Amino acid sequence: MKKFLRTAVSLTMVAAMVLGTGCARGGSDDAAAGDGGETIELKLAHIYSTNSNEDKYFNEFKNRVEAETDGAVTVSIFPNSQLGSEAETMQQVVLGTVDIAFGEGSSWANAVNKPELGVFGLPYL
Repeated sequence: MKKFLRTAVSLTMVAAMVLGTGCARGGSDDAAAGDGGETIELKLAHIYSTNSNEDKYFNEFKNRVEAETDGAVTVSIFPNSQLGSEAETMQQVVLGTVDIAFGEGSSWANAVNKPELGVFGLPYL
């Protein structure tokens, strides 16, 4: 049980670091305030088609982020594996060329070299 909790906390910390890094890239404090400063552009990559439910969710995310920040943060979505496979886009997040990538836990385990994150890809028994 302790090992599971440790793994869950580790995954949460990795997710927070990835999202925090993506949100902190570029721009200035003025842009975050939405007063006409520089805009921050986030790149979101995924492997799903443009008609999929996942893509609809990502577009809703884009609309909400842009509305809540009054346009200070924009989200560019790259569907259909435009920027690479699931594993490649996760590696791009690690390298900092993509801000957000959607993928399964075992793919993140490989991307960040943390095999314990693969537990989230196991089947439920």
